[in-house]
Amino acid sequence: MTNRRWYLAAGLVALLAVAVGSCTAWTQREIPPVRDAAGVTEVESQELTVREQFDLVHERYELFNDQISVTMSQIHPGEWKLPNSSNGAMVMEGNAFRGALKGEGTAANSYYLSRFWRLDDVANGEAKLREAKQRWEELGWKTEMYDSDIYPGEYRASAITSDGAWIALDMLRDGLNVTAYSGVYWGDTETLRRAIWNIQQSERDEGTRWRPEKIDDNSNGYLMAGEYPPFPEWRAAALGPRLPDSRD
Repeated sequence: MTNRRWYLAAGLVALLAVAVGSCTAWTQREIPPVRDAAGVTEVESQELTVREQFDLVHERYELFNDQISVTMSQIHPGEWKLPNSSNGAMVMEGNAFRGALKGEGTAANSYYLSRFWRLDDVANGEAKLREAKQRWEELGWKTEMYDSDIYPGEYRASAITSDGAWIALDMLRDGLNVTAYSGVYWGDTETLRRAIWNIQQSERDEGTRWRPEKIDDNSNGYLMAGEYPPFPEWRAAALGPRLPDSRD
């Protein structure tokens, strides 16, 4: 009986040691930080100055627009409509995408970029979309294509790029729309929005803010495929308090 009790006690001690060891191993396992579309962590982003974050937005803006420009040039190398002549430089709040950054993205700590173009009177639209889809697949992008169940002759082809951007081509009855959103990035959204706003407002006050050379009566600008509005250049006003809108 004594031996049986000893074996039982020894077994319980062994099981307890295994359980404690397992718990210790579990608690010591670190959860890897969430990385954004550029492979940057939130902590790494927080260590950057406003100017450094601004320069990153500039870099990402050009990469994003270059990706779109390639697709647009292949569809139609001529003139495209830029609705409302928007330059598209303003960062948007990252929480607009549900689940972005594994659900940790908020309106304050992350952002993305967007772009919209329009092409009227498109011939062979479905074929152009299928060709675009094929080129995207050759780049290794994840693609989709489907037609409308409601409006015959309307189609959409979309792709997610290697860096997380989303591009969609919508062939409608009256033309082709290009809609694109960049990947989501860590960053001080409000500070960046204020910096970009202040720079653009300063340019507007000076009369130097970019505008398309060709603008119609509805304020739509026109640019050739491959062209896009320049990103605003850094200036000291970026660090000041938000400037009032001189258009008011």
